[in-house]
Formats: sequence, structure tokens, C-alpha cells
Amino acid sequence: MAKGLIPSSTVLLLPSLTRAINSSALRIVSSIWAQKPLDNQKNTITAQNRKYPDQNTGISIHASRIVAAADLEPVKSNYSTYLCRPWKMYSRTVYMMSYIGDHINPVGWLEWNNTFALDTLYYAEYNNYGPGSAVDKRVAWPGYRVITAPQEAAKFTVSQFIFGTSWLPSTGGVFVWSINLLRAEKGDNKDFRYIAPKEFQAMGVQFELS
Repeated sequence: MAKGLIPSSTVLLLPSLTRAINSSALRIVSSIWAQKPLDNQKNTITAQNRKYPDQNTGISIHASRIVAAADLEPVKSNYSTYLCRPWKMYSRTVYMMSYIGDHINPVGWLEWNNTFALDTLYYAEYNNYGPGSAVDKRVAWPGYRVITAPQEAAKFTVSQFIFGTSWLPSTGGVFVWSINLLRAEKGDNKDFRYIAPKEFQAMGVQFELS
């Protein structure tokens, strides 16, 4: 990979498979593809299992693409796909500055066992875009919110959520540290690139997703 390019990755979700973890997981500049589930099943992209309110764990999906795989695309209206469901009482997941496709159910988030954790979880969205990103029909749970303050969203970036500035430079990779990410779009918004945060641009460094 040429120096200066943001590393990118692709995640292919198996039918109805969830990612149930309790760690500080941050996926940035990735493509997450939801496949067609089995009959009478649903897709959930994540199932975060933060157990206690003082744990610094959770999932942050930043500047990524949430899209339907080829087998789901033609039948997406027959199946529901959700951003996350609670696995434990203090489940925490955030989607930021990401493209969300129209395969995502308009309510966005899936309950688990009726009202379990709906008032203790932390689910949030910040400046997402695409046909599935509208928040006017999202769930009305006490624990769900639409982030409007950049300072709040910044808590879920590489620099603050996983303290990446203290250890990622030693890996030799190049990363987007903050929410100051400029996005250039074209076509149907599924073909786009990312440009470096302003502080990196001042250094004359170009980053893009190819």
C-alpha cells in the first residue's frame, strides 16, 4: 500500500450473524456487507456486551459503508437488518459519518428480550448519510440519541476511544485521528473517497480510500 493511504477493510456479515464483543473496538474506513439471512431471521451488524457502566468498552463505526451484499440486495425488502442490539445491560455502539444503505430498517436498532437494557444502553448516531441514515423514525429508547455536538462524537474517535495517539504510530500505519474528516462523494454515494483531517492536510499529506 502506498504511503499516505488510509488502510481500508471489508467485513462480510454471514447471514444473521452478530458481532458480540466487550472491548473497545473501532472500525474506520471499512465496508460492512450484510448478506441474506435464513427465512424468518434478521440481520444485526453488532451485538455489544458491555456489562458495567464504568467499563470503557463499546463499538465505534466511523467513516464506513454499511451496505447490502449481492444476495441481499434484490430481496432486502423481505428481511430486516439492524445496526445493533443489546447483548448486556450497558451495551454501547456508535455510528459516525458513515454511509448507511436502505437495507437498514428505519427504526435502526433492535430490542432484545422486550425492554431489556433500553434505558441503560448507549446507542448513538452522528452525521451519517445515505438512504438508511434518516433518524426521524429511529427507536425512542431512553438510551438512544442523535449526537449533535462534535465534542461528544470525538469521544468515539481513534484518539479518544482507543487512545490511538499513544500506540498506533509505532505500527507504521496512517490513521484518521479525529472527526475532522472531509468526505468527497460521487455517483450514488457508494463510490467515494476520504481525505485527510485538516491538521494532516496542513502538512501536505493526502489520504484517500481507493
